[in-house]
Amino acid sequence: MFKRIWSWFVGLSTKKRALILAGFVIFGIASAASDTSVDTESSEVTSGSTSTASPEPTISETSKASPTASSTPSPETPLEFRFSALRDLEDLRQDVKDARNGITQEGLGKFYWNMIEIQFNLSQLERLLPREEYAEKWNSKLSVLSQAVEAIDTDDENLTISLAKSKLEKILQAIPPLEKIAKSLAN
Repeated sequence: MFKRIWSWFVGLSTKKRALILAGFVIFGIASAASDTSVDTESSEVTSGSTSTASPEPTISETSKASPTASSTPSPETPLEFRFSALRDLEDLRQDVKDARNGITQEGLGKFYWNMIEIQFNLSQLERLLPREEYAEKWNSKLSVLSQAVEAIDTDDENLTISLAKSKLEKILQAIPPLEKIAKSLAN
């Protein structure tokens, strides 16, 4: 059964595979966060219920978090942006290197898995919210990186190892301009 699921998964387009993996990651994080809050709430109820005469604690409507007036997230501070961008760019660089090594050692099979990781890294970079002062420059360089990643069509039957390596090299070349922008922040 696992082989059928894996064959189905590998048969999906790269973007669909990246979305599925991102969904699992988000689900795992949300699940871990909800488990922590349930444990905290249950210990509070237990400690409050030790007295048999006292009523059960209730949550008032005013203690619930209210939604913010603005649904648009605010840009990250330059220091936060720098940290996140450099971390995500380093992850991307490592995944591209892993993809190159995987092609050399294991052929295109390992390459396909690494492409999912590369697309996930790109989606992390695209979620960063730069401040207005450097947003235009960042977004233009990020667009170059995005085009380099999208240029690798894993569904292309004519994709060869040498062509894949060439396209991975273009991704590597698109990383330093973004790192330069990130490193210039919050100095």
